[in-house]
Amino acid sequence: ELGFEPVLRSSSYRVMCRRAVEANVEHLRRALAAGYRDRPFDPGAGDAELALLHRLSTAIFEDAWGYSPMSLAEFEALYRPLVAVADPELVRIIENPGGVPVGYAFGIADRLGPPPGTPGAAFVLKTIGVLRATRRAFPGLSSALVARLHGLALERGLDTGIHARSEEHTSELQVTVRN
Repeated sequence: ELGFEPVLRSSSYRVMCRRAVEANVEHLRRALAAGYRDRPFDPGAGDAELALLHRLSTAIFEDAWGYSPMSLAEFEALYRPLVAVADPELVRIIENPGGVPVGYAFGIADRLGPPPGTPGAAFVLKTIGVLRATRRAFPGLSSALVARLHGLALERGLDTGIHARSEEHTSELQVTVRN
């Protein structure tokens, strides 16, 4: 024994989109009834949208294990190539009833797997997060975003979601385990 032990356990999971929607649709209905709305990433406002995702990411993940702050330039260098090939409808920004962005989900079609419309066609849920204060004020908003994104994936012929690097204690994992 060298004295090493895991400090974090995480895995990626394949989730059937239909089941993810069914498990979380009530959260989505409740969020919509309360006035929360989501919208797609706007490629025409790319720089402003990337700056928004950067601000949200910084606030959402600042206490996450392994988080390291990054400048806007570093964030843009990482995400600009992804948004160039992403379906904007699979990058969702959630806004509170006042229209203020409070979270987002970043999904991207798996371009190496089966094509859309065939069994096993997938998308990768790369990032999902909601501001801490909003999570406390309105529990279930991340689950609403899960339902919304997986429903949109189904509309695009993608029947599987790959939840990338989910920590074992997260509610996202609880969604996948029920599947």
